[in-house]
Amino acid sequence: MISIKQVLWLTTLYVLYYGLSGCSLQPSLDQSPTLYSESDCHNYLTEQYHQRSQEYTLDQQTQPVPHYPYVRINRLLASYIYTLDSKPRRSTWLAQAYQETNKAWKIDIANLPKSYQARHGQKIDSCLKQSFNHLLNDDQFFSTLRKFRYPEAYISWRQWAGFYPLTQYFLVPGIAAWHKETTQHFNQINAKALRNTAIYQPHPYTSSAFPLNTSTIQHWFNQAYQSNALQLPTLKPEQLQKLFHHHAPVWAINHQGDYDIPGKVVLTPQPTVRPQPVTYTLTSMTRFHGKTLLQLNYIIWFKERPANGVLDIYSGNLDGIIWRVTLTEKGTPLIFDSIHTCGCYHTFFPLSEKLQAKQITNHLEPPLIIPVSSPNVDHSARWRITISSAEHYIIGIKQLASNVSSLATAKPYTLLGYNELRSLSLPSKKRKSLFDQEFGIVSSTERAERWILWPSGVPSPGAMRQWGNHATLFIGQRHFDDPYLLSRLFRWK
Repeated sequence: MISIKQVLWLTTLYVLYYGLSGCSLQPSLDQSPTLYSESDCHNYLTEQYHQRSQEYTLDQQTQPVPHYPYVRINRLLASYIYTLDSKPRRSTWLAQAYQETNKAWKIDIANLPKSYQARHGQKIDSCLKQSFNHLLNDDQFFSTLRKFRYPEAYISWRQWAGFYPLTQYFLVPGIAAWHKETTQHFNQINAKALRNTAIYQPHPYTSSAFPLNTSTIQHWFNQAYQSNALQLPTLKPEQLQKLFHHHAPVWAINHQGDYDIPGKVVLTPQPTVRPQPVTYTLTSMTRFHGKTLLQLNYIIWFKERPANGVLDIYSGNLDGIIWRVTLTEKGTPLIFDSIHTCGCYHTFFPLSEKLQAKQITNHLEPPLIIPVSSPNVDHSARWRITISSAEHYIIGIKQLASNVSSLATAKPYTLLGYNELRSLSLPSKKRKSLFDQEFGIVSSTERAERWILWPSGVPSPGAMRQWGNHATLFIGQRHFDDPYLLSRLFRWK
């Protein structure tokens, strides 16, 4: 028979055991991460990826590598897979791939229930670090990688099911008319539009708002190119922050209603835009003329594109513009280009006469190129981007005087990272991406034009979509994040 002392002793042991077990679920941040076997991590991460994929909770900004689906890369990284012939190059590539992969997993986990985060968050983090360390010497991984083909942002079967070789010719007149009208009326802004224009400039009192001179920027770029075996312009976060502010545009938006106020994207739970002037920022890179060049992307969102009549097939919830600044290896602007956040209306603005468009034959949808080259281009000056009301077309760009630090009537806007859109707070306090897993499209932003343009192969033409999913042609195939985009369209004289 058990005595009272024995009962008390067993009870004490029981409490101590479960108390310590409970503490072990929340280890100290100072503890070393748990080590797992290579095969255990590979199988575990693969299983977690497929489970998240089946439940449609994966972020779509990057794509998985076959047989190693927990490794997620973008088009730039995919463009280097045939050149990873040395350990330094492989190490640089893996470091960049880890950044993209780790970011995607953290976003995926943040959008899942707290119970999943507590159960899997630490192991996923540890296994990702271990797995990437092993991949450096994994020849099988790099052999598999060389067979990888980055998926297109098009649905090919729709082109053939819609008799695309024939129906594409019906799109040519509309595209040609847009090119002609845009070119003829560009920078011809009437007095009435100017009176109703709201000006937005980057906030002049942020920590990153201080003058940058050409020599400082060039020094940053020289260091960045020399810091890695792939010669990528990988600037430090604080340098990027200052560079983003340095090249941030002044938005001049013709204002006729609330739909012309750029704002912050929120989920209510449907996506909408709160009238709080912000511009989202994102870096990308392009490979041109033997160099990999840094690109600064600035994205503004509007609550809607209002209907211009009963049969307006382009109207709908949310609208937005991406303004991209491509910098030379010295950090000076080379070319601007822009699309709407649906991938439509791609326009190029070369800043140098040495940048010449290639002759593209047998192409029914040539690029729209509006040169703004001038011997007086000041690389330290801001540019004013003029945007029309409602349709939110870019109808003019103008270089401002370099000594103009502020505009009397301008409203300040803040810069926010684009990654915030990949994990937004819901009224229920849960989190969700602005973008759906299927093609990275923003739900509730579908346009009626999709019924006419579906033979183009573009998923839901006119709908807003996530970075990495912007198909920019209705006739043929082209992607906004294609690292060879400039090389395909331009040559250096």
